[in-house]
Order: sequence, then C-alpha cells, then structure tokens
Amino acid sequence: MTKVEQKLRNHWYLIVIMLIGTLITLPQLNHQATIIGADGLFHFNRFYDVAMQIKNHNFSYFMQLYGFLNSGRIVTAVYSPLITYIFGLILLLCNSFYKFEIFTRFAFLFYRGYQ
Repeated sequence: MTKVEQKLRNHWYLIVIMLIGTLITLPQLNHQATIIGADGLFHFNRFYDVAMQIKNHNFSYFMQLYGFLNSGRIVTAVYSPLITYIFGLILLLCNSFYKFEIFTRFAFLFYRGYQ
C-alpha cells in the first residue's frame, strides 16, 4: 500500500465532509444569491465597517465609522471584536458579501464536520 492510499484510508472522512459541505452550499451557488436572515444586515454592517477600517487604516474600536449610516454606534466593542476583525479581513479579501458568505459557510461546515 502506497503512502497516498494510506493517507486516503486514514482521512476518508475529510472527503466526505467536503462533499457534504459542497452539497449544502450548492443551492446557494446555483441561485447566486446571498442569504440574509433576521440579523444578517446587522452583522453585515459590522463586518463591512471593520473591512473599511482595515482598508483605510482608520481604526476605531468603539465607533462605527462606515457602517450603520456613519452613525457612530458602539457595536464592535460589544459584539466580539476579535471575531469581527477576522470576518472584516475575510470580507475585504473576498471583495463581495456573496463570496464572503460562500467562503464562511463552507469553512463553518468543514470545521463543524471535522470537529
């Protein structure tokens, strides 16, 4: 048995997880639509604000400078700032909410399946 066959035999579940994640994400890929739930706009505003802060090198931990109609709300400090900055960076790298949602959905499905 070769090393590749041995690795496939030992890690077959990763392939199954990726296939299931792809099957769950496939309807969204076919319709090319962003799914927005009850809190979707709120969280998208958080991530957009942080992405613009990173892009413009204008960091404000407390005030929302770009999202929420530039209202200066205190949101990032209350709702998990580290996660917000990580997702803001991912959004900046993805360049659109659609790509961001596909990437994070697949990443979460893979992570939860692997765990």
